[in-house]
Amino acid sequence: MQHPKPMVSAEEQAVLEGVAVRPITGDERAAFGQRLIQDHYLHSATLVGEQLRYVAEYQGRWVALLTWNAAAFNLQERERWIGWSRGQKRRRLSLVVNNSRCLVLPDPANLVQGVELNRRRLEARCLIRFAATAEQVCFPAVAQAARQTRASDRPGSKSDGIETDWLITSRPAERFSALQMAQADRAHWGIENGFHLRLDVTAGEDRSRVRHPTSVLNLAMIRRAVLSLGIHWIQAGRHRRQATLQGFYDAMASDHRRKALSLVTSRKASWLPT
Repeated sequence: MQHPKPMVSAEEQAVLEGVAVRPITGDERAAFGQRLIQDHYLHSATLVGEQLRYVAEYQGRWVALLTWNAAAFNLQERERWIGWSRGQKRRRLSLVVNNSRCLVLPDPANLVQGVELNRRRLEARCLIRFAATAEQVCFPAVAQAARQTRASDRPGSKSDGIETDWLITSRPAERFSALQMAQADRAHWGIENGFHLRLDVTAGEDRSRVRHPTSVLNLAMIRRAVLSLGIHWIQAGRHRRQATLQGFYDAMASDHRRKALSLVTSRKASWLPT
């Protein structure tokens, strides 16, 4: 999959040209290790074998930390990418280095990064806050905005696992930092529960375009009645992988919706668990 090349503004290019990358000095090693332990997701500054430590600076301030150490002896993806033979690898492995740490230092006012387990998948998040105007985002009360990029580990998936969200808020930067924006976005599902997810997503209530008050009320009552039956069916299910609301819908739709029709044509459907 080809990704579009990022467009860099003149202002951003000027910032990039002002960044200097250099090896650290002996006096800086303790502070370097402390920042890795504090801010890197591995929370460790221990490196193996021969080591190099570099820092990226902008206007005298550290903005990123990078470390390299001796290459791993065996790495399947690396060998496949290079395409070398065993003899070539034995002779030239010492010329390869391993980038063991790459840390862009967080700025609580504008940049937040983190790595966590989400639904048993490793997920990295990066949120960048920036000023915004109503004309730019077509939102009258906007005070600031943010771009949040999520990258998740999805073995076997055809997609690259990278998603981008855009956040806007009416709170000014002095009252709502990038860290607070990231926490609010992460916690917004706290107002939801399992019933809301089933109702809004699986039952499709969020996608409904019905607007007449009476029709909305009737459909809401029907959906909740169906959800009640679905939960009853899930709790009595024998197959755990099929015990979902979507599994219930699939079961009702099978055999020309025979089971679904029996709910409204029979006093007690034979398939309904007791």
